[in-house]
Parts: sequence; structure tokens; C-alpha cells
Amino acid sequence: MIYIGIDVAKNKYDCCIIDSDGAFYNNSLCISKSHEGFELLYSSILSILPL
Repeated sequence: MIYIGIDVAKNKYDCCIIDSDGAFYNNSLCISKSHEGFELLYSSILSILPL
């Protein structure tokens, strides 16, 4: 299982992705509040999921 923490700010989101063992996949992902930012978050999530 993976956990995604998202800190919502005015112009950006700070995200952290960890698994159930506590291993960090991405502990400082900063994305903008835009379509491109959400695409970056989505691709980051897909990159760690097993196929």
C-alpha cells in the first residue's frame, strides 16, 4: 500500500509518497496548482505502482 500526503498551499501543493514499510518514494515533490502539476503528481504515483 502507498500513502500520499498533500499539503495544500495557496499556489502549490507539497507532496510526500511513502509505502506501508515507511520507505520514501518521493518526500519533497512540489507541484503547481495547474494541469501540468497534476500530471506530474499522477505520473509520480504511476511510476511506483507495480504493473
